[in-house]
Amino acid sequence: MDTNKKMLIKSFIPTKAFNLFKEAESSYKQQGSFSNKILENLYSYFGESFADATELLEKCRIIQYTTTDSLRTVYEVSLTSLEQYLIYDNINYCPCDDFKIQVLELNNNISCKHVLVVYLAKITSNVKVEKLNDELFSDFLNMQLNRLSECGDISV
Repeated sequence: MDTNKKMLIKSFIPTKAFNLFKEAESSYKQQGSFSNKILENLYSYFGESFADATELLEKCRIIQYTTTDSLRTVYEVSLTSLEQYLIYDNINYCPCDDFKIQVLELNNNISCKHVLVVYLAKITSNVKVEKLNDELFSDFLNMQLNRLSECGDISV
């Protein structure tokens, strides 16, 4: 397969996969649950990461931090007090090892369970919302950045 075709597939498939969440949201609003067809379609694109995300939805705490003007939003996915991931709204990135290895390095997956659980939580309203003024939002992001640098995930 030539390079241009590979690039097209790499950019088209993730877009199509994440667009399925719009269908899932519509279906969920109408029926109060996800249809089997929607779940099968999501699983066909995201595989075990999606299955893990559905389990994670019941086990973790998801907090949406939004500025008072609602222009900036991030999500904190907390499994334990030591295992927390910051997910930016509508951006397919997570600092977890699975994302780094399976998505970025090996290209085996489109996303990780932490990003996917945020999509599911938004659809099912399984999110605690915290409104922060600009200064607090900035402080929150700086605190997250410092935490990541202490873990050695990034250098600042």
